[in-house]
Amino acid sequence: MKHFLSVLALSLITVSAWAQVNSLGPAVGINYAWISNQSDAIDAHGIVAPVLGVNYIYSSAEKWGFGVGAFFSQEGSAYNADGVLLKEDSKVTLEYIRVPLKGIFFFNTIAYRFRPKAFLGPSLGFLLSAHTKVGDADRVKLEDRNKPNSFDLGITGGVGFNYKLASRTWLNFDLGYTHGLIGLANSDLNVDRDNDTFNRNINATIGISFGF
Repeated sequence: MKHFLSVLALSLITVSAWAQVNSLGPAVGINYAWISNQSDAIDAHGIVAPVLGVNYIYSSAEKWGFGVGAFFSQEGSAYNADGVLLKEDSKVTLEYIRVPLKGIFFFNTIAYRFRPKAFLGPSLGFLLSAHTKVGDADRVKLEDRNKPNSFDLGITGGVGFNYKLASRTWLNFDLGYTHGLIGLANSDLNVDRDNDTFNRNINATIGISFGF
């Protein structure tokens, strides 16, 4: 009986530890996104758009961890009419499934309820659709030679925290910046690489993750 209780206790400790370091859950947030290297003659600025998806987090009992997510992310830029190049305000909206892969450093061990963190890693973007909208007209889908590249690669980094709400439940907050590395222009356009445009994105997300 004593041996059985010892094995049972060890099993519960093992299961508990596994639940603490592996978690999965939904997250929502907002992007402030823009497209870099716009012509100086165009009054371009960023757009605010939603981001939502799921996060998986592995966080060891020490201070290192790993995270991967899958998010629907709206990005792009807006442009103000200047009476010369643009007769009306316009907007380009790029919709991605964005997959960040993050190495995470926690400033506290898993024994703490509050764990500040910093993260860094690649961000993979898979284009779902691209649209442009001019003035009050309906938005128009960008296709063929006008469509941006279907894949985007960037670097993402930022800070945040995990806060333990219960033994198997964490509140997660991330504030990050994604810097695109692959030009948006379709290769068929044969543009000068120095004048290519790139995604830029500041995002904030909050979510709940559940141990398993």
